[in-house]
Amino acid sequence: MAREALADGVSPRAAVFIATALILSFFSLAGAAAARDFGSGACATPDSLLASDVALPHVAARLKAGQPLRIVAIGSSSTRGAGASDAAHAYPAVLQDELGHHFPASAIEVFNKGVNGQRAPAMMARFEHDVFAEKPDLVIWQVGTNSIIQSNGVDQNESWLHDGIARLRAVGVDIILMNPQFAPKVTADPDYPDMLSIIDRVSRSERVMLFPRFAVMQHWISSGQARLEDILSRDGLHMNDLSYGCLAGLVADQIDLAVRGDGRQLIAGPQPRP
Repeated sequence: MAREALADGVSPRAAVFIATALILSFFSLAGAAAARDFGSGACATPDSLLASDVALPHVAARLKAGQPLRIVAIGSSSTRGAGASDAAHAYPAVLQDELGHHFPASAIEVFNKGVNGQRAPAMMARFEHDVFAEKPDLVIWQVGTNSIIQSNGVDQNESWLHDGIARLRAVGVDIILMNPQFAPKVTADPDYPDMLSIIDRVSRSERVMLFPRFAVMQHWISSGQARLEDILSRDGLHMNDLSYGCLAGLVADQIDLAVRGDGRQLIAGPQPRP
């Protein structure tokens, strides 16, 4: 490559720069591919974990009509993208891309409203500015992790979630709850089973769709598709480019299945583009 550049009158320094840029580009593309795939597993997740009988009527109406769709992802650091290499690899950004491939007739925007370290009350305090002001059709509410690792006891979260869902419903949006990640710093706390039970119970009683992130990530480990170090950043808590990419692809699949409602099998994670 450097010899060809020199033959065309490019300086040695420029040739080195060009060669380096091409090498970095290659590894960047390789990293993007790795963020979509556990080897041949492609984030495979059983349909039973993602299937839901809860509809997303506002989302379905807009996507079936080819109309624009606005989504707010609100949560804490794992919505913001802690552990990702950059903002483009946080799950809301990848979700926007994935949904664009599922529904190319609609202009889809996903707004990242994650704030590090927050629990449910702090998120609810931001609803007016960070959620309602964006006029979303769908809100994905990632909640629970900080309640587990920051406090003793999680019982109050049940009433907070009911209150938050009531406020979201009052402005006419569809809702998906996302529960905590599967990570050693989560499972080390004795409160984590109670938090998972609370979110599951609230989603059922409120008839709100649940994305069971904890069970999905646990399956990736138990099925042998991945090791913890494959799907978590070095802090042992946050996800990484690979797992955020898989998470976004599976959320897109869950939305697709709810919208089309035609009994198709769920695609196992982000798929290669034609």
